[in-house]
Amino acid sequence: MNPRQLEQYFDHFFKDVFIRFAQIGEVYAMVVSENDNNHLNGNVYVKFKDPDLAEQAVVLLNQEWFGGRPVHCELSPVSNFSDADCRAYETNTCTRGDKCNFMHVRRPTAELKRQLFKSQDKTILLQKLQKLTGDDQYGLQIRKGGVDAKLFIPEPVPIAISQQDPLPNEEPVDPTNDTNISSTAAVERLFAR
Repeated sequence: MNPRQLEQYFDHFFKDVFIRFAQIGEVYAMVVSENDNNHLNGNVYVKFKDPDLAEQAVVLLNQEWFGGRPVHCELSPVSNFSDADCRAYETNTCTRGDKCNFMHVRRPTAELKRQLFKSQDKTILLQKLQKLTGDDQYGLQIRKGGVDAKLFIPEPVPIAISQQDPLPNEEPVDPTNDTNISSTAAVERLFAR
């Protein structure tokens, strides 16, 4: 396997694993170790935004298989991945080889990592919009047309908003006025803080 093929193979692996973890909850960080020793090689470390999700991941993933092999998942005491990185490996100067107990991190391409986290952010935003509108199908409608069906956000849906601080250059919302506002304005208010 040449270096380009190895990079593509690893990116595919990283994407599959990231997506599976993101189905459990919001992934804060994920690293894959490629040490020469057996006890670290191929280990995947994930830090969730919510620590309780790590416990849920252990229960769920210990019942699954990946690539024809059973998954073994456990909680790690490492809370900061950069503290566990082998600094010498980062500069191609690690001389400990298979005796090194710090993580030799294999990194995905920067573009893939950016796309995965951006996609996760989009999913979280969609979930917030669904909760805000009270419609669990909001944003999931598929518009027919052309060769491919595409995901789209439908026209603004009027929703009621409780009293909040107004956005700059905006009139305050009168809580006694039952007038609804568009979902676009609601999203702006939601993320204006």
